[in-house]
Amino acid sequence: KKYGPTALKYGAIGGLGIPLAIGGAKLAKKGFDVAKKFVKGGTDAFKKPEVKAEVKPEVKKDDSLSWKDMKDKGLLDKSILEDRRFTLKHGCFSSIDNFSQEWGIYGSVNGILFDLGVSSYHFDYAERGFSFNGNAKIDMRFDQTRGQAASDWLNSASESDIADVIWKYGEEKYSRRIAKKIVSQRNSAQITTTLELANLVNNVIPYTKNRKHKATKTFQAIRIYTNNELDILKKTLFKSYSILAPKGRLVLITYHSLEDKVIKDFIKHTDKRYSIPKNLPIKEEFLTKMFKVVDRFVKPNTEEVEFNPRSRSAKLSILEKVNENND
Repeated sequence: KKYGPTALKYGAIGGLGIPLAIGGAKLAKKGFDVAKKFVKGGTDAFKKPEVKAEVKPEVKKDDSLSWKDMKDKGLLDKSILEDRRFTLKHGCFSSIDNFSQEWGIYGSVNGILFDLGVSSYHFDYAERGFSFNGNAKIDMRFDQTRGQAASDWLNSASESDIADVIWKYGEEKYSRRIAKKIVSQRNSAQITTTLELANLVNNVIPYTKNRKHKATKTFQAIRIYTNNELDILKKTLFKSYSILAPKGRLVLITYHSLEDKVIKDFIKHTDKRYSIPKNLPIKEEFLTKMFKVVDRFVKPNTEEVEFNPRSRSAKLSILEKVNENND
């Protein structure tokens, strides 16, 4: 709509991305835009030549774009690596404040795009251990150079801890049953591959007419827990305020209800109008807020979903930094 043609059609994993980042973030001349995710094969806007021509004019000659992710640099197209408008950094996006200071753009960033979806690369390459459609070690780490692989946790955690994770991060109503089966099976032999885990979950959950694979929620839960995704998101959202320039925009693409809840809570807790009791007699000048909502939880239309089925669960929210005088 108002974010320009193709705003919800091209781009990052879920079908939203680059044109949206430019339109939603309103890049100023010689401004800076920071994006959380950018990989070859994940961003259709730079994957398809016919789309590339559509996107390039949107990024003005003097604009600068910085990209942060946990992906390997080797996944990126050489042409993008050589583009002077892009700065690429490997790391966790919760370090965005440190990197923006390092780049000398702290407090002057016009737009930040957080595409919270998992990279298609992670799902399409079985060896990363994210997908139940392949057969590989259950790794699930975005950054394989640090942290504990999901399989190690799965084979050492208590039954109650496993059940709690699957319920909390996957909202799986059969979490207790699944955890019990995991512990029972690993007593005979450790569960090490994605296919083993998928088959285990498939055998535990009763038949359902739901088109989703029975292991979807379990895999999502273990992935979120392994990468501490929600806690990192919460911390990063609060850090974004100081990184942004006045009236800078925060563009968020979410893919499931847990991420949506983090965004809702963030909006509530950064706006005293929402976070205090309704009838409390407090003067207007004391009811400050950090962000105003430009748009919230916009869904892709039918055409966009047909173009990229992985966009079907994506939702777009745009927040704008409010100055100290609430302008």
